[in-house]
Amino acid sequence: MIFVLSLIIIMIVLFIVIKNDVFRIIDITLLIPVALLFLVSLIHNSDFMVNRRFNNSKSNISIVTKRWKGETLSYYEINDQQEKRTIKKFKYEPNNALYLENCFDSYRIKYNKTNAYMEESCKVLDKDRNLVEYNDTIKDIINLISNLKHAILESKIIIVDNDYYVDVAFNVNLWTPYELYKYESGKLKLIYTFNDEEVIYIKKTK
Repeated sequence: MIFVLSLIIIMIVLFIVIKNDVFRIIDITLLIPVALLFLVSLIHNSDFMVNRRFNNSKSNISIVTKRWKGETLSYYEINDQQEKRTIKKFKYEPNNALYLENCFDSYRIKYNKTNAYMEESCKVLDKDRNLVEYNDTIKDIINLISNLKHAILESKIIIVDNDYYVDVAFNVNLWTPYELYKYESGKLKLIYTFNDEEVIYIKKTK
C-alpha cells in the first residue's frame, strides 16, 4: 500500500515539475521524502525481507485453498504477521474437519449484522455428513463464531494436531471473504482473510 501511494505521489510531483517546465529547488525538495518512503517500501517488500520475516516467524502454516464455487487450488504459506506467499504444489491428506450446519441466524442491529447461536438446530457434521457429538471446546468455538461481525454463509472447524482452526465465509456485498482463525486461549485469532478462497487443508510448518 505504501509502495503504491509513494509511486502515485512521485508521479504527481513529476507532473507538476514538468508542467512548470522549471526544476525549482522546492519541487526537487518535495521529491526527497517521497523517494525515501518509496525506497523503504521497496526494501520492506523485497523478496529478501519477506523471506527473512517468514524465517523469523514463530508460527508458519502451509495451506491449500479452493476457489469458491470452483475447483482451482492454490498453495500458500502464512506467517504470524498475516503475510502470505505462494509455495509449490504438494501432496496432502485431508484434515479432520467439522462442518457447522443451521448453527447461526444472522440479523441486523442498526448498521451492523450479527449472528445468533441457534443451539437447538445446530448440527456438527463430519466430512461424510454424519452427526458428531461435540464437546465444550467446540461449543465455545461456535459461540465465538456467532460474535463475528458479518452474516455467515458457511463455517467449519479444522483440527490439526489437537489445535483448532476455524474457516468462515461471510456474505459481504459483492464478494465472499473467507476468514481463517486459530482458536487459542479462549479466543479466535485471525490468521488471514482470503478473497473467495476456502481453506481445505492446513499443515503446521513451524
